Amino acid sequence: MAKKKKQKQNHLERFENLSDEQKMEILSSAARLRKAHKMKRSDRGDWKRNLERGRDHSGKSASRMPQQKSDGLEDWTRKAMELADSMNTLDKVSERELFQGVVKSISRGGGIVRGSHGEMTFSLKSELAMLQKTGVSVGEEIFYSMKGDGNALVERIAKRKSIFSRPDPLRPKLERVIAVNIDYVCMVSSLDSPAFNPYFIDRVLIGARQSGADFVLCLNKMDLEFKDKEKVLKELDYYRKLGVTIFEVSAEEDLGIDELKLFLKGKKSVFVGTSGVGKSSLLNTISPGLDIKTQETREKAGGRGRHTTVMSTFHYLEEDDLYIIDTPGFREFNLMEINKDELKFYFPEFEGLESCKFNNCQHIHELGCTVLDAVEKDEIYERRYDSYLRILDTLPKSDT
Repeated sequence: MAKKKKQKQNHLERFENLSDEQKMEILSSAARLRKAHKMKRSDRGDWKRNLERGRDHSGKSASRMPQQKSDGLEDWTRKAMELADSMNTLDKVSERELFQGVVKSISRGGGIVRGSHGEMTFSLKSELAMLQKTGVSVGEEIFYSMKGDGNALVERIAKRKSIFSRPDPLRPKLERVIAVNIDYVCMVSSLDSPAFNPYFIDRVLIGARQSGADFVLCLNKMDLEFKDKEKVLKELDYYRKLGVTIFEVSAEEDLGIDELKLFLKGKKSVFVGTSGVGKSSLLNTISPGLDIKTQETREKAGGRGRHTTVMSTFHYLEEDDLYIIDTPGFREFNLMEINKDELKFYFPEFEGLESCKFNNCQHIHELGCTVLDAVEKDEIYERRYDSYLRILDTLPKSDT
C-alpha cells in the first residue's frame, strides 16, 4: 500500500515538472481515458433498473456493492502518466507549429483571436477545461495551431499576469473573470448625469488592487456645470492623496484625451463603468476608428443610461500603441475572496495609525479603536469610512 502511494505521488510530482506542451498531452490522454471508462460503465446491462432495486450490475445486493473509486482529474492524470511511461511518449516532440495570439472576444465554444495570421475564429481543446479554473477570458495570451479550415485551435494558455474579476450577480460563489493580463483598470465615472458615485468607485478600486493591476479614475463630462461640482472635486483631491491616478476628461469637448492616451501607451487597460457615464463615447474619442455604439443619455435616458456594449472586446490601436479592453456597463460590483477581517487592508488611510486596543478590531464600535478616533478628528475622511462600513456589511465573516 505504501509503495503504491509513493508511486502515485512520484507520478504527480513528475507531472508538475513537465513542460506546458507535455502537460497538455497528458491531460488530453487523461480526458480520453476517463471518457472511455464512462462509456464502458454505461454499457453494463440494465444498470438503472438494478440500481432502483438496490442491486449492482450483476444483480447482487446493494450492500455488497463496492464503493466507486475517485473519478477526479488527479487519478486520471496519474493513469495517463503511467501510460505515457509504458509507451515512452513523453520524450517525443510535437511536430505541430504553434503561434502566439491574444483573445479578442469570447463566444459559445470559442471566440476571436488576434495572432500571427490576423483575426480569426478559434476553438478550444476540450482538455484545456480540465486545467483552467475559470474559462478563457478576453486578453488571454494563448498558443494556437492552424486547422484545415483556416481557423485556430487553442492548445495552450500562458500563465496569467493579472486577473480582474467579480462574483456572478446570481451565483455569488462563481467567479466571473472580466479581463486578464492587464496593467490598468480604468474606471470611467461622470461628473453628473448620472451622478458621481464614490461608493461604487471604492468597490472597483478594491477589485483592481485584488487583481494586481493599477487603478486609474477617468472623470468624464467635465464640460458640464452643476451646483455640486466643488463637492465632486473635493472627492477627487482625497483620492489623489490615496495615490490614485486621475484624469479629468470630456469626450464631448475632447478635453484631457491626449494626456490619457500618452499615459496608457504601451499598456493593457480594461475600461469599466456604470451605464451612462460615457465610456463608449470616451473610447470613440480616443480612437474614432473603434466606432463603438453609443446612446445619447443626457436627455433621453434621464441620466440613467443603457448598456451599449454587450460583450467584452480587446482592441489594439496600432497608431497610438494602445491595448484597450471595452466591457459592458456594470449595475453593481461585488468583491471576490475577501472577508470582514481582510477589508481594512484595502483602506490605506487606516495604515500608519497606532494599533487598536484589540487585535481583531473591525473598526465599528470597539473600545480603543484608533480608526474611530481618527474619523472623529477628521484625520480620516468620514465619507470613505462610511464606504468601509457599507462594504463590510456585505462581506462574510472570517473562517477562523
